[in-house]
Amino acid sequence: MTMEVSKKSLSKDLEGAKGKLTDVQKQGNDAISKWDLSMGYDAAFYLKKNGILHSHVSFHQRQLDNFLNNNAEGGYQFKLEI
Repeated sequence: MTMEVSKKSLSKDLEGAKGKLTDVQKQGNDAISKWDLSMGYDAAFYLKKNGILHSHVSFHQRQLDNFLNNNAEGGYQFKLEI
């Protein structure tokens, strides 16, 4: 299986991470799955204790920035054989 990474796919990942963060910030526990809530992972956990939602945004932003800095043409940076 070959996975190609493009500006479009990286931008989509970044927007998804930002969207999830925004949802949790605005909706609180209503944006958290019932399973996560049952395990004690509420909005406060994700926003204050754990920080993973912020980390996802930062990670995807770095991925996109690295892609754009190393590939000005906006094509494919690499292919990953799985």
